[in-house]
Amino acid sequence: MGPGDTPIEPEGMLDGIQWGNVARGAVMDLAASWLALIPVLLHLADIGSLEDEEAIQSAIEQASLSSEFLWLSAAIGLGISVAVAFWVARRAGDRHVLHGGWTAVASVLLGFALTVLAGSAEARPPFWFEALGYSLMIPAGMFGGWLASRAEVEAA
Repeated sequence: MGPGDTPIEPEGMLDGIQWGNVARGAVMDLAASWLALIPVLLHLADIGSLEDEEAIQSAIEQASLSSEFLWLSAAIGLGISVAVAFWVARRAGDRHVLHGGWTAVASVLLGFALTVLAGSAEARPPFWFEALGYSLMIPAGMFGGWLASRAEVEAA
């Protein structure tokens, strides 16, 4: 190697990541998921005919633990994770898959922290279902990043 040559070193997984976009994406992912699930939950609870506050609360709790709501929430949540990761990766402009993946990791960590903070005061879905949802978020985020990279190639 000559005096002006620099060694070739691979980029690390954290090099070039725009952490502000990742953090905004994680918050947006969780907020959009919760907002999207409110009408689904209210529809499944069918509270229109109920007048008693306890009956309404009970109907919402039962609907939130129904298998129909759990699978709908997983599908909607993963779809939103893909869309948010796509948005973050497009804003980043490069390293799309890594931006999508790190956005999903941040969403998982934030979601897990909020789940722990919520405690056991409210009814929770089965642990296996929560673990499945969290484990699918990272591949969904990376898929959103991959879609962003494909959109960038097609736009060029």
